[in-house]
Amino acid sequence: MNRSLATALVAVLLGGSAACSRNSAGGADSPELAGTVFLQSLGAADSAKFCGIVASDGRVAGSDDVKKCQASNLLGTFAATTSISALKETRVSAVTMTGEDAARFDADKVTPDAAKAFVSLLASSVSMTRIGDRWYVAVARS
Repeated sequence: MNRSLATALVAVLLGGSAACSRNSAGGADSPELAGTVFLQSLGAADSAKFCGIVASDGRVAGSDDVKKCQASNLLGTFAATTSISALKETRVSAVTMTGEDAARFDADKVTPDAAKAFVSLLASSVSMTRIGDRWYVAVARS
């Protein structure tokens, strides 16, 4: 997977996360699980899981925003034009904590090996953040 593909994915994520902007009961219990759900939802083009795990500008999606995000079919469109299905089996076994409520992916702690390069390419644009007591994947806006 090359950098331009990862850049295209980030563009799709930024568009999709714009719809995700209010509080909800999504998220995950740990940053590792948030990273795993995020990557697996990309590989499976699972909009419900994706929209429930992404945060933008320190806020998470409300139920109306999640419905809009799911209806947009961003992931299905992207998955149909790329080869990210290998991410369906991805596991994040550990992350690097960068603060009490912040973490980043560590490509060496991601399996399978095919996912490591993808995670490395996204590392500067995607991180994990705790909002309340739940963990989300935060997409950096440029």
